[in-house]
Amino acid sequence: MSYDFDNMWLSVEWRGHQEPGTIQADCELILHYLMEHDGHKLLCDGSDARDGWDGIERWVGQQYFPRLAQAGVQAVAWINPTDLVSKAEILTIVRYATTPYVSVFDCGAQACDWLRQTHLAAYE
Repeated sequence: MSYDFDNMWLSVEWRGHQEPGTIQADCELILHYLMEHDGHKLLCDGSDARDGWDGIERWVGQQYFPRLAQAGVQAVAWINPTDLVSKAEILTIVRYATTPYVSVFDCGAQACDWLRQTHLAAYE
């Protein structure tokens, strides 16, 4: 996890096998870091993530993402895992999410371009 000061977003890399308990703990760290840096954009790189999201999709999409929005996050670019099971689980998370705006990508460069071009209503 690192803050990209040039682009003004938090970058998070999900790697390896995931566990629901560690996902929740990591999500809390992400939220804390975003609030600390007044972050409004989030880049989630899940390209190296493996299965383990099963059973936590609803929590992430319906409970955690709204908390991100309440903290000021307006846009999330998610780079899909190459692992097909994980990719399906991430797409389920996105279907549950109503806020903030989340878009998924198979290519990191496209995700970054989209996030750079996403204009935030309160900051235009």
